Amino acid sequence: NNAFLIAKIPDWINLNLLSGTSYIFFKGIYQGESYIDLDTSNDTLSISVGRDKDILITREIQKDFASRSITGSTKKEQKAWTILVKNNKSIPIKISIEDQYPVSQTDEIKVDLIEYSGAKQEESTGKLIWDIPLKPTEKKSIDLRYSVRYPTSRSVIIE
Repeated sequence: NNAFLIAKIPDWINLNLLSGTSYIFFKGIYQGESYIDLDTSNDTLSISVGRDKDILITREIQKDFASRSITGSTKKEQKAWTILVKNNKSIPIKISIEDQYPVSQTDEIKVDLIEYSGAKQEESTGKLIWDIPLKPTEKKSIDLRYSVRYPTSRSVIIE
């Protein structure tokens, strides 16, 4: 439920940087230490700057849409989540929200993604990514809903 700032430095090769420990300051406040490994970097260097307290994120289950049912020898569970993002900054931002849904490793368990508010989807991992622009003080809501069908003889934990 936190937003983290990532500094992206293009053409970092021209800066004559060295691999090693870096001390991160944001808005004049010490955020902590990081390690810059230039041997594994691309053409753009990415550095974690720490948590951004001006971006609020909540993730809550929608109890109205959650359900369990049994039909014959099959159980079906549905889960629904709402992710709310608010920009408390005085400038517009672009934020990437990441979440995931369950992925089955067996044919007897079926997962159906019902609603994912237009996220980019990685089916093999269940990862969802929403790239959202937010104006100052703007709020946006994201819905995630899925169902899981499995044999009653199996015990499955779904979240």
